[in-house]
Amino acid sequence: MKHLFTRSFIIMLTLLCCSVVSAKQLYVIGDDVFGGWNPDNPIPMTLDEDGVTNTITVTTSKIEKPIYWTICDGADSDWVTFNTTYRYGVQPDNYDVEIGEYQLVKCNGTFKMDAGEYTITVNSETMQMTISGEPYPTGEKHYTVAGSPENVFGTEWDPANTANEMQKQDDGTYIFSIEGVELVAGTVEYKVCVNYNWDECYGDPSSGNIDGNALLDIPENGMYNLTFTFDPSTNAVDATAELVNTGIGTIQSSKLNVQSNIYNLRGQRVNASTRGILIVNGKKVVVK
Repeated sequence: MKHLFTRSFIIMLTLLCCSVVSAKQLYVIGDDVFGGWNPDNPIPMTLDEDGVTNTITVTTSKIEKPIYWTICDGADSDWVTFNTTYRYGVQPDNYDVEIGEYQLVKCNGTFKMDAGEYTITVNSETMQMTISGEPYPTGEKHYTVAGSPENVFGTEWDPANTANEMQKQDDGTYIFSIEGVELVAGTVEYKVCVNYNWDECYGDPSSGNIDGNALLDIPENGMYNLTFTFDPSTNAVDATAELVNTGIGTIQSSKLNVQSNIYNLRGQRVNASTRGILIVNGKKVVVK
């Protein structure tokens, strides 16, 4: 009886040990959305209670170009050791992936996929990888206005500032408008940028500006409403500046405090250091 109990205990302990051993943590390294290419510090996937299923969800910015990443089951600061010991792919080279299933093998492969919203699941027993989710539409173009001065564009010459994204109109043109900007006499310089980078952008080469920036004339100091337009069929850019006769009160920004309810004309709450035409405690004022 004692021997039977001992044998049963050993079998149970063996099964328990096998269950613990079979639990396998997997990781991801890759571009910035995956923590950067640091083989010594990979991002752990979420290990399910079954000890087998590893999952990670990633949402890339629309600003991203195709992204690169790889699966691994360990870390090592030495790339040679990492590639030969811990890294998994489909083949030892860049490999385009999309929604679907892939069989992983130990090799120094790199996955490439378009920007989008994805869930990556890997069975650590079979090393079967499943990618689900949705890539961002290919061929879709986004247009932003980048330029100077800063109080017009939020940040100077930043094509990735989505706050300056142009909106498509019924006639196929794109418009970006901003109201209540205090400007001094001179020029506003700008370009229309495609897909949040400088790879494709449009200004006015005939303006005489060395960089071909488009120029918007500001005839006198004052408060302006600005409208920027772009026609993708001709790549023509244009802009208008309307001097605003506000007829509203003026206050100094130093009189505002953090308790004030302050909003811009888009209805977005802003802080007490913001200048321009604002709604302060329910009243429209010019803050200088």
